[in-house]
Amino acid sequence: MERLSQLIETHCLAGRWKAIPITRGGTRLSHLMFADDVVLFGEASREQAQLVQDCLHEFCSASGQRVSMLKSNIYFSPNTNAAVVAEVCNILSMKQTDNFGRYLGVPAINGQVTKELFQGVVTRVDSRLAGWKTKCLSLAGRITLIKSTITAITAYVMQSARLPRSVCDDLDKKIRRFLRGGTALEKKPHLVAWGTVIQDKEHEGLGVLSMRQLNMAFLMKLNWRLKTQPHTLWARILQEKYGRGRDLEGLAGRRVSGSNVWRGIMDTIDLTSKGMGMAIGDGRLTNFWTHKWLDGTLLLDHALS
Repeated sequence: MERLSQLIETHCLAGRWKAIPITRGGTRLSHLMFADDVVLFGEASREQAQLVQDCLHEFCSASGQRVSMLKSNIYFSPNTNAAVVAEVCNILSMKQTDNFGRYLGVPAINGQVTKELFQGVVTRVDSRLAGWKTKCLSLAGRITLIKSTITAITAYVMQSARLPRSVCDDLDKKIRRFLRGGTALEKKPHLVAWGTVIQDKEHEGLGVLSMRQLNMAFLMKLNWRLKTQPHTLWARILQEKYGRGRDLEGLAGRRVSGSNVWRGIMDTIDLTSKGMGMAIGDGRLTNFWTHKWLDGTLLLDHALS
């Protein structure tokens, strides 16, 4: 796979492979790879399609591997000419798609985010809850299963997506019903308020996270990574496309548009900033005039060194 990547980069440097620019004059994408999966980016034209076909043929001839045509699809921008679409699909022997579906269990979002898009998460939670007999479990056992299994199912998707609030509330409703020993057909009274249940044990709660809280926590983690790892590919792309060189804190409170994950990051800017600080260290990376000050004191997260 590394050799295929080098082959594509060689064609890009020679100007033959026309990579897709994220913004005018910004980062260009030619390919992304993970394990044995490859996403290729290029211009929708007969020449580019033939070049992609030649690269894949050369790689397959050298490595002995083959491209799975049944699992491969092509996504075109909405304004692509129908004749060009047909010609490219014919050259590459792949079908056109408007939706990549799911990848590693997570929806590949390339349109409007709806409740139906994440219905698979709700279905998985339902299937797990249906297989557990609440009458045979103590309260402690139900709490343990919620934390170890249900939370893990939802957390996997929440790490890279902003779930609709209706989906989070629906999941909370199912968890509350299971926690008090009820079923879809049988309702039981609440012995403890939900607001108390989701509190930490130190605050006399049960430590069960609400889905909105959990999703917010993972979005804050993305926010932190975007701030501390600005040179990674995904961070550069988001900054170029949506940030446009502006500091994240400067976008706080504004109504923003963009991808699902970008809107989620913007929703958590204020909370993330409140938990961030700065260690001066040897002072080489500290700028007295531009870093944040609070009540005349530079924000620190540990003692000066």
